[in-house]
Amino acid sequence: MSSPLQQALIPPIQPEPIAFWPLAPGWWLLLLAVLTTLLLLSIGIGFIYRRQQRQRQAARWLEDVDPDLPDGPWLTELNLVLKRACKQQGHHAAMLYHGNDWLDYLCARRPQAQRDLLQPLADGHYQPGMQLDLLQRQLLLQELRRWLRHTHG
Repeated sequence: MSSPLQQALIPPIQPEPIAFWPLAPGWWLLLLAVLTTLLLLSIGIGFIYRRQQRQRQAARWLEDVDPDLPDGPWLTELNLVLKRACKQQGHHAAMLYHGNDWLDYLCARRPQAQRDLLQPLADGHYQPGMQLDLLQRQLLLQELRRWLRHTHG
């Protein structure tokens, strides 16, 4: 059934299977992109984790201040917590501020800070007989938590 012309044809040869290795340049670029993404993701996650850890530590420092202290020593302890948090971040100049300069520094680090709530930190611990009611203390602590969350990370 086959004709002499068909018998004269050379049958096609199967090509060699395509090797997996070495990879084509597109695969190398994809591999590089994936590795770069994984590296940046791990660095970002580490940064976020360390930031949250510093925020939790600063919040614990704030909670460790004895709420039963009289107002003057209580405000002094709060100032020490804030200065320790600033020093931990490398802002050593914060240790030198007192009074209104300290208040200006706090408000400059967080522009949305409510200066009137932070005012007792500026000079309240120097005033004999300083009296804060429970609401003022709670509002001050709430503002300090916001300040630490914003600046300490």
